[in-house]
Amino acid sequence: MNRIVLSIAFIFSAAACFCSCRASDSLSSEYGNDAFYFRALKHVDENDYPKAKKLLRKNIKNASPLIRRKSLELLSSIGSIDENLISLHELYTSYPDEDSLLLYVHGLFKKGEFQLIADLTQDKDISKCLNELAYYRCAALYKRGSSNFSDEFTRWFTSRAYSKQHSKFLDDFKISPDAFPVIKFRKKVFSYDYSNSIPDIESIASKRELLTPQLVNDIGKSYLYGSNNNTVNAQFMHDLAQDEALPKEAVYNAYFYAARIYDKDTKYPDKASADYLKAMEHAADDASYDSALWYLLNAKLKISIQDALEAVKTYGPSIRDPNYYDDFFDTLSLRMLSRHVWFAYYQTATSIESIASKETVAKYSYVTARLFQTGVLKVGGVKSDEAAKKLFEKALDSDTSIYYRILAAYRLNLSDEEVRSRFALLRKDDSFIANKEEEALLNGYADFGLTEHIYGEWEKHYKEIGIECALKISQALYDYGTNDNSYYTKSLRVAAKKLNKSEAIPPEELWQLAYPRAFYDCVKKHCQNYGVDEYLILGLIRAESFFDPTIQSNAGANGLTQLMEATAGDIAKKMKIQVYDLNDPDINIRFGTYYLSELIERLKGSQILSLFAYNGGIGHVRSWQKSADLNFGMDNLPNDLFLETLPFAETRQYGRYVLGYAAVYAALYYKDSPVQVAKKILE
Repeated sequence: MNRIVLSIAFIFSAAACFCSCRASDSLSSEYGNDAFYFRALKHVDENDYPKAKKLLRKNIKNASPLIRRKSLELLSSIGSIDENLISLHELYTSYPDEDSLLLYVHGLFKKGEFQLIADLTQDKDISKCLNELAYYRCAALYKRGSSNFSDEFTRWFTSRAYSKQHSKFLDDFKISPDAFPVIKFRKKVFSYDYSNSIPDIESIASKRELLTPQLVNDIGKSYLYGSNNNTVNAQFMHDLAQDEALPKEAVYNAYFYAARIYDKDTKYPDKASADYLKAMEHAADDASYDSALWYLLNAKLKISIQDALEAVKTYGPSIRDPNYYDDFFDTLSLRMLSRHVWFAYYQTATSIESIASKETVAKYSYVTARLFQTGVLKVGGVKSDEAAKKLFEKALDSDTSIYYRILAAYRLNLSDEEVRSRFALLRKDDSFIANKEEEALLNGYADFGLTEHIYGEWEKHYKEIGIECALKISQALYDYGTNDNSYYTKSLRVAAKKLNKSEAIPPEELWQLAYPRAFYDCVKKHCQNYGVDEYLILGLIRAESFFDPTIQSNAGANGLTQLMEATAGDIAKKMKIQVYDLNDPDINIRFGTYYLSELIERLKGSQILSLFAYNGGIGHVRSWQKSADLNFGMDNLPNDLFLETLPFAETRQYGRYVLGYAAVYAALYYKDSPVQVAKKILE
């Protein structure tokens, strides 16, 4: 009997070995010499460095360029200092860029080769090179006692944003900021100690020839956040901006903060506007320009809706990045709706298509169409039904997120087949060019079971990764989620990024990875117990936590369904549970599902109102309903318009997210009509 058992065990063992060898041979055939790198990496993960080194040395001779580079990087991290330096030197001479130089000087620093570091970095601009490279240059000069140290050190500390790397340098070499007044000042600002930084400003600002854009920026921050002497401080920044000795970026910062401080004071709106415009004139890049214009538009909105609309009309055509202004247009929408300026809303909706983001255009188009439908908006010479239909079509074809498009499809009575066709490609990426080497590297990590190495590499190169590769690595990350739940979130991010902007129509498998059902057993069980639709809870979890069971918000909400401790405590009392852990997926989903079911019951079965209450509190929702009904002059304002009147931007967006996500889940897994699900949630 024992012989039979042993024979069977041997057969199964041999079969498993045969299959493993066949798979290994297949990967070797597919990846060729590059396979040595992936196998070496597995040996490193197992702390078997001799085998890893042997494979890497083989690989370096004949591997593809990217894999050869990765092999040299890996080889330089697993030997003695001298062995590593040989590999690092070969790496740098083969790939002479700042990334390889940084690795090389890091190794040289361990060896104490300070002069060589100084020589290798002497042509680097310390104000623009990699920040860590600047750290090593200054460290080498300091160690050598170089006469250049003071100038380079000061330039590094004054020419770029103060960072943890700067603080690390002071700590590592026990340099007191007190010996350098400018550095002492910058460290205070970096630590948000604005009020205590203000006494330092006078002496720093007196040396105008030394004022860099970063120093002017820090002076402005200190006055804005650390003092209430607004009129004097704003005038100081305004006068500083007019100093012809300042570089252009410093002039921008001075005008920008002068405007922000005037704006904060509220007494001088004209001066604030004038200095925002001056800042726009001196903007060195698109991001700086948009920042100044964004603040100008919001300053105008503080004065009146009409002032804001005039500013949009005047300066809107100069907007650089339309997406930057989404929150401004969202606030403008709220103000116009609350003040009943329906015709101005209509004019805005029909005039911003060329200047606003597609998301904003979809929003204004949809809301204006609904204003026509409800009868609160009437425009002379315009047939309301026809105008509404055209606006719904514009929202549907906006090439943007799910919410407004799915509601537009609902209002247009589209069939499920038409909806699937319209949503097959969310946003086309016409500029996509695949990086085949990076794709091969990521595919290798997935094929060889090196899942831990995927996400960091993907983050650096996601714009160059095509659908097929994204699908493969997202699946690998998801499969690893059973070992480490955080990989569910990583998988989702990879899939969602590609789904939201792709070079071709994504397959259904990518949709399922972007809308996963992680922890599904828990979801199914608790949804059945508390009578909540599974797709609603899945949409809620995706919106709340992106399926990260350990996430905690700044407000203190915990876990998959983002429950506050006080709320969880009340739920636990009702359930008679004394000990619980909100980071436990089963407990968190149970509590969150119970809480949502309770809200649905208290709000007469309305899922959308319950979602608002889940995010903003049931007391707020009831108060908001009364205010919104009065503003619109009607009883029972439709919930899609009610959403647009909510005073909390977070709650407005939350409702949009969960409804859109739930509709997708319903279509993907439950064969429900996404349009009908959206209708059900809104009712």
